[in-house]
Amino acid sequence: MVQRAASTSALAAISCLSKTSYCIAAGVHATDPHGELLQTEAEAWNGHRWAQISSPIHNQESTFNAITCILRQGCMAVGNYGTKPDVGYNIAARYTGVRWHPTRIPGGHGYGAGLDKGVSGPTDVSCASASSCMAVGSYRYGPESSLAIVWNGKTWRLTKLNWQAGGVADASCTSSVNCIAVGQSHSQASVKRWNGRTWTAMAVAKP
Repeated sequence: MVQRAASTSALAAISCLSKTSYCIAAGVHATDPHGELLQTEAEAWNGHRWAQISSPIHNQESTFNAITCILRQGCMAVGNYGTKPDVGYNIAARYTGVRWHPTRIPGGHGYGAGLDKGVSGPTDVSCASASSCMAVGSYRYGPESSLAIVWNGKTWRLTKLNWQAGGVADASCTSSVNCIAVGQSHSQASVKRWNGRTWTAMAVAKP
């Protein structure tokens, strides 16, 4: 069990390379007794016990929403940080097993540590390799909008997912030219496929 004395913490995501070896869980913890200043949280499982590992520290609130790990290629986490009240940005951080390499990523975001009426920037990430990832989520400034941000090993680029009302919930990628995103559009299940250039809607079986 992960414990932290005199502090509030929450783990939002986990990725494991096998059931008996390495896992990393990511989320957020409060650095003050009132639970008002939030920072990224990361915990590692070595097959026997959990231990806290260092994670990116900002002078503002920050949080991890999702993480994925690939054998011998490290992990990628996505989330948000805030520069001042009601202003936030999306972040990604690649973990090599030794240190984190955080970068700011484009796209709409939530407030502060990613909270905006329960909808916040990237909330899931899938990587086919260390140089091929897709981060997806939703944000709300007025109408709800979708996010799909692709990583090529050097930079993050916002793609045109064009999801309608409802929002994208999750994605899975098998290569740089094959990702599938799922979610809800106008109260109906929705699926789209990424071919490395564009997103295309896929037919969904009706219940």
